[in-house]
Amino acid sequence: MNIKSTFFFTSIHTVIKILSGIIMNKIIAVYLGPSGLAMIGQFQNFVGIITGLSNASIQSGVVKYTAEYKEEKNALEIMMKNALLISIFFSFIISVFVYLFSNYLSLKIMFSSEYKNIFYFLSFSIIFYSLNLYVLSILNGLGEIKLFTLINILISIFTLIITSILTIFYKLEGALISIVAVQSIVFFISYYLVRRKHKKIFFSINELIKNKDNKILLNLFKFSLASFSGGVIASLMMISVRYLIESEISLSMAGIWEGGWRMMIYFNMFFVLPFSIYYLPKISASKKYAEIKSYLFEAYKFLIPLSLLMAFIIFYFKHEVVIGLFSIDFIEIENIILYLLIAEIIRILGNTISIVFLAKIKIYSIIFIELLFASSMLLSSYYFVDIYGIIGISYGYIIATSIFLTVYVYKFKMIKGKL
Repeated sequence: MNIKSTFFFTSIHTVIKILSGIIMNKIIAVYLGPSGLAMIGQFQNFVGIITGLSNASIQSGVVKYTAEYKEEKNALEIMMKNALLISIFFSFIISVFVYLFSNYLSLKIMFSSEYKNIFYFLSFSIIFYSLNLYVLSILNGLGEIKLFTLINILISIFTLIITSILTIFYKLEGALISIVAVQSIVFFISYYLVRRKHKKIFFSINELIKNKDNKILLNLFKFSLASFSGGVIASLMMISVRYLIESEISLSMAGIWEGGWRMMIYFNMFFVLPFSIYYLPKISASKKYAEIKSYLFEAYKFLIPLSLLMAFIIFYFKHEVVIGLFSIDFIEIENIILYLLIAEIIRILGNTISIVFLAKIKIYSIIFIELLFASSMLLSSYYFVDIYGIIGISYGYIIATSIFLTVYVYKFKMIKGKL
């Protein structure tokens, strides 16, 4: 399947996911307002950290080695068994931790113990989230783009339905429950669809233990270090930025930033997701710098004009976009949307190069650049927020993404001859 076909199928999923997100954000905006959106963002950042721990963030490694071993049945099966073993083991450990410290986590994350039952519920759903990532990673590595896309579309639809209903009837608590509940439901959908075509994707505990391979485990953990570090750094950065806005301006303005940030997540996703799905297996298998460079140029020729066009349309219709996505309470997003779009295009270009580093297991480079991005974002935000308010945070984002792209370009030139 070529890049255009991959982009077509994954774009269908991405568009549906974006549309689902738009509808959910609209419902949250109307029923909970900016403050409620900020609280949901707080919980989602925590869930991102916890779920990253639950499968040791090995999904990129699973995609890489599935693509490499798909013609070698025995090697592929051993890798799958070890990946599943990691997912089950870490899910159990993290589930126990969240359950035991539910009250404490509710106080620290949500500023009240009244949400401890949400954390109890989260502890039981973690295993299903981890297993679902395992399934999707295998499909991605095998190049099963149609099935991969179908499952993700169903996930988006169920997320929309559950979140909308629970938010309307149970407000903030309902929205939080929906974040957790979807994880369990979608796994059973994935399991049913995948078992029909790939019966040998799950194994007994006895088989997993017997086929434990320390070399494969180590290779997968190399990927986990990069993926998890990136996820944790990003989540901690967002929590810190949100705290900064809450303390220096207001909780409501933190919700304005959260709304603008969510718009950029979908904007980024529309471009980066298809390229990651298509190029990660290809770059993983390639040993030639010139070939990898040609992949990047191919991606940029397709990506840059399209992202600029979409950014122009969003900016030109910014009032209609903000009102359509959220509500009149979020109108101040208009003041930062231009800066966010500029920063996001820069970040998309950097994210495309980062696929190379992930495929070639350049772990320390990835962690270094993620830390540099987060620290520059936080430092510049702390400096500019006192001078420019919420717009200052946007300035900080442009500075951080510019550093992010510059360092990735420099590092990419340095890896020639080291593949």
